[in-house]
Amino acid sequence: MKKRPVSIFTAIVLIVLLGSLCAALVSLYGRIRALETENSRLQESVRRETAINDQLRYVVEHSDDDTVIAQVAREELGYVYPDETVYTAED
Repeated sequence: MKKRPVSIFTAIVLIVLLGSLCAALVSLYGRIRALETENSRLQESVRRETAINDQLRYVVEHSDDDTVIAQVAREELGYVYPDETVYTAED
């Protein structure tokens, strides 16, 4: 059996196909890296929001506790005890 030599046209087509496959792989790798970065950012956001939800759940569950009531009054409403002095920093 005789081997047929590879034609120039076939070689050019194969080189173009390999080049386009390599370009697609590089493009996909960049997209994967961008999505991994976005995933990390979203996971951090979920962790922060979960911590906030846990704090709010605690406040709701202990809403009849005097220390929680005092904490909410101080932090969210700006209340202070009558014998306290409030100092604020100026910019």
